[in-house]
Amino acid sequence: MRKYGFEADAERISLKFLRLVQREFLRQGFIVEKYDVVRGGSEVSAQIRFGYSANQAGFGWTNATFTELYDELTPEDQRNLMTGTPR
Repeated sequence: MRKYGFEADAERISLKFLRLVQREFLRQGFIVEKYDVVRGGSEVSAQIRFGYSANQAGFGWTNATFTELYDELTPEDQRNLMTGTPR
């Protein structure tokens, strides 16, 4: 979205996803593979239809996505995310 000039939308969606992953990490103590962005949680095992039968902990793509999206945030948004300050 950033590449096509939708900076505000990219920032909003990134922050929403990052906050979800962060909140679930603080709740569980680890990052998982799948998140339900509509309901805002990681309790998705009952909805899994393909692949693993449970939500896997420590999955690499989620860690990489979190890091990449975090690195693209403005310094102010990075600070706000880490301190829990709403935008």
